[in-house]
Amino acid sequence: MSLTGSPLSAVTAFAPEGSINFQPLEGCACPVCSGAVTEGGGRAPLEADLGLAQLDARGFLLDVSSPQSDLVGTVMANGLQILTAYESAIQIARPNGTWADHTPSLEVTYSFDISRIGEGYAAFDAAYQAVTRDILDHYAELSGLTFREVKGDTAPNIQFQNIVGQSGGGGWASYPGSGTMYNAIGYPWTEGDILPGSYVYHTILHEVGHSVGLAHPGSYNGSNVYPDDSVVWNDSRQYSVMSYNRASVTGAQTVGSAGTLMLHDILALQIEYGANWSTRSGDTVYGFNSTAGRAAYGFDADHLTSAFAIWDGGGVDTLDFSGFVGGTVMDLRQGGFSS
Repeated sequence: MSLTGSPLSAVTAFAPEGSINFQPLEGCACPVCSGAVTEGGGRAPLEADLGLAQLDARGFLLDVSSPQSDLVGTVMANGLQILTAYESAIQIARPNGTWADHTPSLEVTYSFDISRIGEGYAAFDAAYQAVTRDILDHYAELSGLTFREVKGDTAPNIQFQNIVGQSGGGGWASYPGSGTMYNAIGYPWTEGDILPGSYVYHTILHEVGHSVGLAHPGSYNGSNVYPDDSVVWNDSRQYSVMSYNRASVTGAQTVGSAGTLMLHDILALQIEYGANWSTRSGDTVYGFNSTAGRAAYGFDADHLTSAFAIWDGGGVDTLDFSGFVGGTVMDLRQGGFSS
């Protein structure tokens, strides 16, 4: 079944038995299977129903920041306005400085070296280091940034470290600046999994965002209440890993945490550092049998619970959902959501 996707590429979609349908799938979080939309296309109440018709007649979850929604500029009942994707991304790319101010080549150095770690902190173990390198590579594949690991006497731009005894999650990071900036992640975690889709992975993904200059979408830090502390309606993890708000406040339902930067994060990063058009510029498969070269974009028996957003430089690409035993909701419009 061939369908045309975004202007970046043509997309071929494979669903079970060659069809895309709306049969309920146990454990699926898509609008149909979760009950957010009925089989007849009507929308059931959402957890944070603010009078917004987010779903089209076939149950697709529309990106309200897209002109296709006809909702940009709407002020919702909670007093927050729906902004365009660009305007929403600007909230994340607010002026906290970028590495372009300090390293015009956009090469950012980083270190795990224990000699630079102070009291109350510990060095990343091998698993944390591997995850961090993977996440830095993800930032580089989306933008003009490059990252180089340094050791010994060479002072890095970013020093990674664990916060000893902070086992419930969380972390902090400095924005880009002169000298060495620090990025600290809680440790040890009560959650053992650090693969894409885990909260550990999501937290490092979030804190690296701060390290390269990305802000929270709203005026909060440490804690927040939606909508009181938000400045845009689109402030949720449906759109940004930099948000504190769960995806359900904007009507989405996800299983697991994001394994990549999300729509508005990618745009914010590219506003600051440009886009990397060489990334996956050939034909690429996402989902089952993935050829994307990134675990977050692949489905297998051990990895079915990660939300992700695709940045693709070109080619004829495939979304392969053939390993699911039930129906698939698939939206190939640019900025669309699928499950």
